[in-house]
Amino acid sequence: MFSWKRGWFRHLNDHKLAPSNPIESNGASLETTILGAMNRYGLPYIPVPELFFPFESKEPFKECSRCSKELIDSNTEYFIEKALKPNDTIYEYAVCYSCAESVQRKMSEDSLQKVNDFFAKRMRLLEHRHLMLEKHDLDYSFWLDHCVVEGTPASEMREYQIMAHCQGPNMIFSVFPYCLGSNAADQLVSVLSAETLEELDHLGDELIDIPPELRSLWHRKPILV
Repeated sequence: MFSWKRGWFRHLNDHKLAPSNPIESNGASLETTILGAMNRYGLPYIPVPELFFPFESKEPFKECSRCSKELIDSNTEYFIEKALKPNDTIYEYAVCYSCAESVQRKMSEDSLQKVNDFFAKRMRLLEHRHLMLEKHDLDYSFWLDHCVVEGTPASEMREYQIMAHCQGPNMIFSVFPYCLGSNAADQLVSVLSAETLEELDHLGDELIDIPPELRSLWHRKPILV
């Protein structure tokens, strides 16, 4: 997540991107709450797709993987990251915005600057968002079928990560969703300081349940936060 939210929403407002018509939700009170949030950001949204449900579950994430805060009924803002390979899920988690911010505050200033530079120069998320909305509207499958950095089709990658920005039962089309291939993810991680890498290792321990016998094989780090 890093510092994308402050910067990207500011740029979205500067570009005056018009929101699409929101998709109706079930409860009137919930709809009112969600509409207020979406109008505040001026961003379209859809119900969280099954692709971002927990592995082998028919329902979306219900709580933050770090602090256990309830996400759906409380209409909490949160992020989902799933690391995938063909026909398998490597890891997955949902993290509330408060936890993501608390982790960001622990990043070194040098890492934060390098990450922001990587996002701005290599990922070009605003350009990607504009192109996807123009060509595919809210068909999220096209947003996720290629690496946002290198353009490599997901079908040709051994591993990749997909990310979503959500609020309550809905996925928001901010600069998310997007896909990041393992090569691009490694490039991003390579700019981080030793201090930040250690912090991400600790975060991985909190977010992702890895059996002790597989700990030595673990090398992929959480990217979203």
